[in-house]
Amino acid sequence: MLYAWAVLITAACTLIAALMFPYFELANLVMIYLLGVTVAGLRLGRGPSVLTALLNVAAFDVFFVPPRFNFAVSDVQYLLTFAVMLIVALVIATLVANVRQQTQLAAEREQRTALLYALSRELAAARDVPAIAELASRRVTEVFERRAVVVLPDAAGDPVELRVEPDDLTAEQGQLLATFAGLIALALERVRLADQAEAARVAGARESLRNTLLASISHDLRTPLAVMAGAGSTLADHGDGLDETTRKSLARTIETRAREMSRLISNVLDLMRFESGATVLHRKWESLDDLVGAALHRLGERLAPYAVDLRFPQNLPGVHVDAGLIVQVFANLLENVAKYTPAGTHVWIEAIPDGASLRVTVEDDGPGLPAGDPARLFDKFQRGGEEGTIVGAGLGLAICRAIVQAHGGTINASNRAGGGARFELTLPTTGPRS
Repeated sequence: MLYAWAVLITAACTLIAALMFPYFELANLVMIYLLGVTVAGLRLGRGPSVLTALLNVAAFDVFFVPPRFNFAVSDVQYLLTFAVMLIVALVIATLVANVRQQTQLAAEREQRTALLYALSRELAAARDVPAIAELASRRVTEVFERRAVVVLPDAAGDPVELRVEPDDLTAEQGQLLATFAGLIALALERVRLADQAEAARVAGARESLRNTLLASISHDLRTPLAVMAGAGSTLADHGDGLDETTRKSLARTIETRAREMSRLISNVLDLMRFESGATVLHRKWESLDDLVGAALHRLGERLAPYAVDLRFPQNLPGVHVDAGLIVQVFANLLENVAKYTPAGTHVWIEAIPDGASLRVTVEDDGPGLPAGDPARLFDKFQRGGEEGTIVGAGLGLAICRAIVQAHGGTINASNRAGGGARFELTLPTTGPRS
């Protein structure tokens, strides 16, 4: 087909030259044929352009050089013209064909680079082995128009294979496929190493958490267990000889210590549930007065020595929260007041609407937060200062942060300007209304 186009180009050049023949010298007609060779070189390639050069010389001789319409030449100088014309035509054809070939190679390299870039970008976004395999198979099928299969390693760890059917690829396609396979292998290796690193990190964190948890719980359970064992032993061995007041005191001690242990274990389980993502929020529209009131009622006896002042403006918007969890947040914050501040400490709970949320602060005029970054208090197993015999695993504020963040809010701690501690949290005031 390309060689047929070469014949047509010669015919077109001859037609144009015939129209020019009455008005132009033969040297000018030669330019038309050279232009035809150039066009053939640009559009048809090396072989057809060489054929065009030969046909152009023959057509020029037959149709325009006297005597016309035969290959005889009346003037020997035209032989030189034919030779120069042929040489120039062949040089032009070769050069133009080379340019065309280089242009095609550059276009193919550009396309190859674009394909590799697109594949590498998509592989970088893939996060697991199935996603990489699906992407690789789809991309290779699109590029090579053949069915592609990625064979992943088995338990023995055999190498990954990329199969293309049918496999009758050109050398260039084979090279491109090998490059594709290399990128896919690197992506799979990246995922494997990332999985190993994540597994090692999780294992290390789990081990650290286990050790810290065991150390903390063993420390905080040892004292109440010893007290309970002592009180129980006294009641068992000498109960008949003890007066009613002493027996009640020992029984109350056992009850109090048992509640402390139960609260400690509940905190640990609650935090583990939040960190595993197993907690489902049951949001409803609630009044902040009711939530804080429930927390105060829960800690009624422990907060009796403290002055709690609520500063809630009128027409305070409701909050869209899980009531039980938010009550636990306020209970944990108020329990810290009972733990770490002396009796008679003043506590203020204030709420201010702030756009789509409600900003709530819990402040006291006690000794304030311990030295250091207040944000660390929300980490697991962080305890405030030298606590002595205060029971707790340092999980209360960590649970508060987990609950508030699960609601889309924030919580932070700081020292109050006038002395004491200050905790600020935000709760959502927007959500679907029934």
